[in-house]
Amino acid sequence: VPTQVEESATCRFDYVIVRDGSDSKGGNLIGKFCGSRTPKKVLSPGNKLWIEFYSDGSVTKKGFTATYKAIGMHYSDVF
Repeated sequence: VPTQVEESATCRFDYVIVRDGSDSKGGNLIGKFCGSRTPKKVLSPGNKLWIEFYSDGSVTKKGFTATYKAIGMHYSDVF
């Protein structure tokens, strides 16, 4: 997901966090990403994702982009 986010070994300065769920505390951590490497596809077991971008403001880069696609959704799954 990161395009250009400040890189560090532990992603402690700038990073993108992806969690399963609708808030920052309740969902399981799917991944924490930084740097310029694109991660593998991020899949959620549910229908909600929490995406949070953090920057310490010390280095300016382009940031990140994200796209999403709903998969495996059938009307019979809803009812």
